[in-house]
Amino acid sequence: MTSKNSFLANLKTNSRRRIWLAVLMLLYFFFSLPVGTAIKLSMEKTYYMDMPERLANHLMAVFCEYVGIDAGKLFFITILAVIAAIQGFSYMYQRKKLDMYGSVPVSKGKRFAAIYVNGILIYLVSYVLNLFLSFGVAQSMGVPSVYAVTEALTALLANTVLFFAVYNTVILAVMLTGHILITVMASGVLLLYDAFIYALTMMYFSTYFVSYYWKTEDLFRCMLITPVSRFVVMISEAFAYTNNWMAEGRILYFGKIAAGCVHILIYGIIMLALAYFAYCRKPSEACGKAIAFPGLKGLIKVLLVIPLSLTAGAAFYELSGQSEFLCVFGLIAGLLLSHAVMEVCYDFDLRSVKKGWKSLLLSAVGTAVVFGVFRFDLTGYDRYVPEPERVDSVAFMFEDTYTDYYDEQMNNVSREVYVLGNMQLLDIEPVLTLAQRRMGINYSDSVNPYEPALYARAGAGAVSVIGGADGPTSVFLAGKVNAEEPLLTEETPENMRPVVVRYNMKNGRTIYRRFWVHFLNDSTELDQIVAQESYKKSTSPVYNDAAFAKADKMRIHFSRNGYQQTELSRDITKKLLEAYKRDLGGFTYTQSVTELVCGELRFEYNDNYSYAYIRLPIYPSFAEVRALVESEGCITDSYIRPEEVQTLYVTNSNSELRNESGDDYKDYSVEEEFSDPSEIARILDCIYPDCFVDYYMPANLLDSDYYVQVIAKAPDDSNYRSDYGSTYMVLRDRLPEFVKERTVYRGEEE
Repeated sequence: MTSKNSFLANLKTNSRRRIWLAVLMLLYFFFSLPVGTAIKLSMEKTYYMDMPERLANHLMAVFCEYVGIDAGKLFFITILAVIAAIQGFSYMYQRKKLDMYGSVPVSKGKRFAAIYVNGILIYLVSYVLNLFLSFGVAQSMGVPSVYAVTEALTALLANTVLFFAVYNTVILAVMLTGHILITVMASGVLLLYDAFIYALTMMYFSTYFVSYYWKTEDLFRCMLITPVSRFVVMISEAFAYTNNWMAEGRILYFGKIAAGCVHILIYGIIMLALAYFAYCRKPSEACGKAIAFPGLKGLIKVLLVIPLSLTAGAAFYELSGQSEFLCVFGLIAGLLLSHAVMEVCYDFDLRSVKKGWKSLLLSAVGTAVVFGVFRFDLTGYDRYVPEPERVDSVAFMFEDTYTDYYDEQMNNVSREVYVLGNMQLLDIEPVLTLAQRRMGINYSDSVNPYEPALYARAGAGAVSVIGGADGPTSVFLAGKVNAEEPLLTEETPENMRPVVVRYNMKNGRTIYRRFWVHFLNDSTELDQIVAQESYKKSTSPVYNDAAFAKADKMRIHFSRNGYQQTELSRDITKKLLEAYKRDLGGFTYTQSVTELVCGELRFEYNDNYSYAYIRLPIYPSFAEVRALVESEGCITDSYIRPEEVQTLYVTNSNSELRNESGDDYKDYSVEEEFSDPSEIARILDCIYPDCFVDYYMPANLLDSDYYVQVIAKAPDDSNYRSDYGSTYMVLRDRLPEFVKERTVYRGEEE
């Protein structure tokens, strides 16, 4: 016979006072799972009604994702766990209820267990019941829901582990505090403190360290240990979407999910142990007080005041246009304000701002130390170059180049993942030499590394253009220009290129650094780096074997200017790729920055609803590739011939006038039409297709004031693509004088 003091009796009694919590959870899961499933599938059916061949697969993929792991449920499950934890132990905030519970002949352990298990059971019953209902809804709407079982069970496990850990963390917050408002604030701190510190650390890294690279954030993810933060990290790594339109859905990485769940589970167990420990030792006198254990006040205050002060300093620094004075003011203001707020919250008394001067002093010292480490680089972060014997291999990537890479499923792979993940340079000496020479020097004030630095104004004489048989496609700098030309050799932002280095250390560590190299002055080391086989295979898409495994199904086009293209025979695909690799094998870094692209190969894959688009630039020195392309009847010695042009328009922005007037909104641009064949021929000799600026060029080679719009004559063949842009940039100092004279701004009459 079960006694009234048994665990089950306590559980039943506790359930009666938590009915509203059960109703809340049932309502949430009912509307988010079965009702949400019906709404989502109905919407998708409407959208895909005209694509019956895709409808079934699409609905199945949508349902799998809907009942599977996603970031949307993270917020609500966290909120439910917070509510369940606080509501379960809410009696500890009221003296009368606390005395009443204490008078009941039930041990503390049994009472804790009954309340604790009750909250878990309410969550599980609500979730599982509505999950079954959502499967029934999907089945009734014609979706084979059985395929979603794996996703649903995985989500049930992961979400339950999340609920468990958050629930335990908030219970700990309840035990450490004696007032419900302070409990809510403490819960936020315990759940989000690591994310706050992580974001603040990355903010200071990016603000004060010139060599900081954003992928360093991945190395600091070990700081994210709380359940919410770790869950976000887990779902960011847990799945990938396929590029196949028919095989819709996502690929789950169960190893990542399992690792994340184990981490969160262990954290939750630790929080539960701490919560129970605090529960057993929490004095009844703590009811109504901010902190149940006064000895923790100073520690909590220091751990919060230091990052809050640093945040205030960073905010003032950015909002003031990077004023050092206002940054220090923000640090001091944040320190004093956060100190005052915490002391008032501790005692619920404004007069308490005068208390806690020891912890305030300790917080001030801590803030000064942390700020000094970043502001004065006391750790030598921007000067760090590893010792050669400690480096296993190196990856080296220019940030101002843009290329698409693909995996076996033709899913796009980011440049950072593909290049930095695959490259292993064994000859590390030139990389270390560049790092020692360039680390810690900031050239980025006037250059955006995510846009080619092509448009800086410069004086005449920077470039010599060599004509001849290849016409305007052969533009050389090295060896054909005055080596003492200041515009090319000066250490100015326009002449610098941002690079990223990944050091793969022998001890297993990975270290990222970012710095700037001079495109010409550092060419000796850059030639040595680019000449290495691993560099070429990790940067050029021609070595993207996963994509070119399907080369026989690709359409190949050659474009000499970006808007006219000719389809090449698939019979030469293999020859073309092999020829490109041979030409690339002897291609140096110096050639890449001294030759203009004279065309590009475009490989297009569109099969079984997967799509990939790969561009390979062709340079004048690519003799074998040009010969093969020309054997197909293509032109590689000019971007467009005069006889192909009907008319063209030259626009001069007259930026000097805008700079002189200081009026950024007034339009000083002048557009002029040219139809005379002789004038067209002279203008065509100085243009460069705007679609080729994705491939790096020296900054002073193009004149940013001018651009040319070409209207081509209607061609006889069907390969003309009128929808492709026909805009051209202008090579500096090549534009004829008659064009400059006719595009000068002469006042409002124009």
